[in-house]
Amino acid sequence: MARREMKGAAMAKDAIVAARLEKWAGVVEEWKGSGLSQKEYCRNKGIAFSTYGYWQKRLRETGWKKKSESAEAAGFKLVHVVENKSSSSGLEIILCSGVKIAVKEKFDPGVLRAVVAALSQ
Repeated sequence: MARREMKGAAMAKDAIVAARLEKWAGVVEEWKGSGLSQKEYCRNKGIAFSTYGYWQKRLRETGWKKKSESAEAAGFKLVHVVENKSSSSGLEIILCSGVKIAVKEKFDPGVLRAVVAALSQ
């Protein structure tokens, strides 16, 4: 096998492992929010408890953070865009803290920035 092919195969393997770590980080986060014990959660989801334990250990050993957590550490926040069919104009921003901000169609961006900054402190 040529050196370039070996490097490509290693990169593909790294991408697969990263995708699996990302998937299992999501599973662990879902468990944390479930209110269930790990065994109960695994039983409800049809996950072998030993498999869950293996991936949880791998996440801990690698210090893996979900992409959304890494983005937050860099100053970015994960957002979800949802179409609101009940309102024909404007939008609603829901901060991580649960605070909701209704933004009308014609708004002052400077005021919105100041409000979001003040609420984020």
